[in-house]
Amino acid sequence: MMKTEALMRLYWAAITTAAFSFLSAPGQAAPNAQEARLLATLQKANPGTRFTSVQKSAVLGLYEVWMGPNVAYVSARSPR
Repeated sequence: MMKTEALMRLYWAAITTAAFSFLSAPGQAAPNAQEARLLATLQKANPGTRFTSVQKSAVLGLYEVWMGPNVAYVSARSPR
């Protein structure tokens, strides 16, 4: 019985962590100057797209660009 209870607690901890990760999704912090420039460039090149967030990615030189539930990784040197 204790094993099942421990597994259930672990399961719910994982679900809660995933939910909080999702809720604290991109777009919460204000963009820095380079992110703001990239966002403006992308908006000008793609006026029909609703960009919700731009932020540095874990990969040097790439930015994570969110468009609603969709994500793309864009180089600041060559945004398209």
